Amino acid sequence: MIINISKLDSDIKYQIYIQQCEIDNNSEQDTIDHKFFCKFLSDVFKSQINNKNQIESSYKFTLYFLKKLINYFNLIFFNTITTTTTTTTTTTTTTNTTKNITTTNKNKGTITTKKQKVKETFKLFLIYLNNDNFIKKIIKSLNSEELIYKNNNNNNIEDEDNGNNCEILEWMKESIDNSIYNGCEMLRRRELLNYYNKNSNEDEIKSLGIDINKENSRIIKVFNEDDGGELSKDYDFKFDVIDEYEAFSHPFIYSVKSRWYENYRIGYNSIVPNIEIFKKSFSMFTFDLLDGIEWGHYQNDDDDDDDNYNNSGSNKIYTKVVVYGGCILSCLESFPGDGIKLIKEYIDMKRVERLVFKLPLPKYLNKRISRLVHDDHSFIRSINDKQQSLDSPYYRSDIDISIISNSLEHANKKLKQVSLKIIDNLHSTYGYENCDYRFVRTPNSISIVYSINSNNFKRTRVIQLIIIIAKTIEEQILFHDIDCISLCYDGSNVYLHERSLRALKTRTNLISIKTLTHSYSRLLKYSLRGFNSVCYQLCEHIPRCDQKEILYKHAKDINQISLEKYNQILNDPTIITKKDLLEYQTIDFPLSGSFDNVLEFLHDELPGLYSQSFDDLILLDNDSNLHKTKFGTLKPIQFKML
Repeated sequence: MIINISKLDSDIKYQIYIQQCEIDNNSEQDTIDHKFFCKFLSDVFKSQINNKNQIESSYKFTLYFLKKLINYFNLIFFNTITTTTTTTTTTTTTTNTTKNITTTNKNKGTITTKKQKVKETFKLFLIYLNNDNFIKKIIKSLNSEELIYKNNNNNNIEDEDNGNNCEILEWMKESIDNSIYNGCEMLRRRELLNYYNKNSNEDEIKSLGIDINKENSRIIKVFNEDDGGELSKDYDFKFDVIDEYEAFSHPFIYSVKSRWYENYRIGYNSIVPNIEIFKKSFSMFTFDLLDGIEWGHYQNDDDDDDDNYNNSGSNKIYTKVVVYGGCILSCLESFPGDGIKLIKEYIDMKRVERLVFKLPLPKYLNKRISRLVHDDHSFIRSINDKQQSLDSPYYRSDIDISIISNSLEHANKKLKQVSLKIIDNLHSTYGYENCDYRFVRTPNSISIVYSINSNNFKRTRVIQLIIIIAKTIEEQILFHDIDCISLCYDGSNVYLHERSLRALKTRTNLISIKTLTHSYSRLLKYSLRGFNSVCYQLCEHIPRCDQKEILYKHAKDINQISLEKYNQILNDPTIITKKDLLEYQTIDFPLSGSFDNVLEFLHDELPGLYSQSFDDLILLDNDSNLHKTKFGTLKPIQFKML
């Protein structure tokens, strides 16, 4: 949006041009893009408020600044003064009435346009502040009695300016909604991408608030390991409501209110309250196949082993296993209702296990009775129902495993070590004669597909060993396209990005225009998993790019499709086992039948890209003829490129 700043002081205009537009002081331009004006104002406010150490002086400065801001808006958006003339005679009543109506309609249209411009400009100014404390200071000051203007209806210029200021203040108050904080989040994402793309050093990136080892980090450590694994007291994990502005003013995709995602209560925890409950749910989701893996160490862990240093001995080498994506989301999110029922069931299950353990019986009988009691307990049934039932939105969810490392060689070794442990667990738990498996090379991973032929258990999940290596946990979870899966588990704790916490609390994701128009299947998947989606991006234009009619049509179509697919599942839950309606995996392996079907599929679709040896598939990097497949080009093991 282009605004006219001709009425502003020449000194102010000069500063705007010099600081934001980078033009010389001889320029006599009177128009400027409003984003430069907003950036200038935010820079001025931030630089001066930081010098106000005392609370009282910062409050007075904020009031002073808002008064100046209102005057600027008055000069910019009301800079054409309309003079009124008095008519002495009226010849035709009908003619005058028509003229008055036309004039009134024009005035209404003009006022509406000015109102939109003031609100969007003020919002953009707050977004560029990019500081929650500063924004709260300004919002609080907007309601101060010292900012009240009297709206007089006299015709002199001074009273007219006073009336304009009164309207501007009211419009500024009306503009306060969640879109401001959404915009701040989008601005932070853009800053992070710019830092990473410029290969900025680690200290510069951590200055943006993503160092997990510092207070006020944007990466949240969910559970307090020193407090029995309870939720961290530094953050609020309780359910909250979304802003009406989000639901009605932007393209909005509604969540499907299935039996899994209804009756959430405001004020109750949005995630499970204890890490032990999470770990039990995780163990059940992964069928115990990750039990006993060596999760490794991170760059800040204490480990003086000489093998953890490179040849020069200068840089410490680290490797850390993390699991991320829908697997972690399923285990972390709370159950419908107040979540207290689940806690009581877990406590009761542990009590029963302790009682069985104390029985004066041989150990093998104790274990057998404990297993029978365990498998039939209501807590286990509740978890199994959510994860394994045919109408569960996580029925086809896979298990994504990634490696955090600063060495591709060590990352490769850790991937192999994890894969061998998974196969060992598969055989030891279900027996060699009851299971079969293959490693499969896909574009971004080495996947493990397997079958279990036990009479008591036949469910499987694809396990993906991701070969795109991140150097830090922050880098691993910062840039997911969907908010609610910006999280991971490292064997001891769960880490999530602050936007993921927001999504869990409000059951709402912020999505980009690209995600809305090109990733409808992923949006459908998370709609069935109980998440709304709002199309919102950092926009510096009026009208906004994310409020175009075509985007509302996209959202409407997706809402319709999500209801149709949910009704299909309700009418015939087994349809999930026959066909993956929502494209959960890039490759839809036929896991529901015999493993011979899987082998036939691999032979037809991925010839030469599957084996019972992990090493065979890593060596494929040297064969250029096998790099291209119908599912995409195979990538070698490499560091993540943002």
